[in-house]
Amino acid sequence: MFRAGRRLWRDLGSFGTAVDDTSSGIAAAAERLAATSATVTAALPRLEAATARLRVSLARHAVLRAAVRDLQESVSGVVALYPRK
Repeated sequence: MFRAGRRLWRDLGSFGTAVDDTSSGIAAAAERLAATSATVTAALPRLEAATARLRVSLARHAVLRAAVRDLQESVSGVVALYPRK
C-alpha cells in the first residue's frame, strides 16, 4: 500500500511538472502570437497600399501584353510574305 501511494505521489508530481512545462510553452506561444498580430495590424495599411499598386501594375501589364500581341499578329502577316534564303 505504501509503495503504491508513493508511486502515485511521484506520478502526480511528474504530471504536474509536465503540465507546468506545457502551460509555460502555451503562454510563450500566446505572447509571440500577440506580438505578431500587433505587427500585422500595424503593417496592414502598407499592405493595402501595396496591393492597390500591384493591381494597377497588373492592369498596365495586361494592356501592354495585348498591344504586343496585336503587333505580333500584324507583323506575322508581313513576315510570312518576306523572302528568306
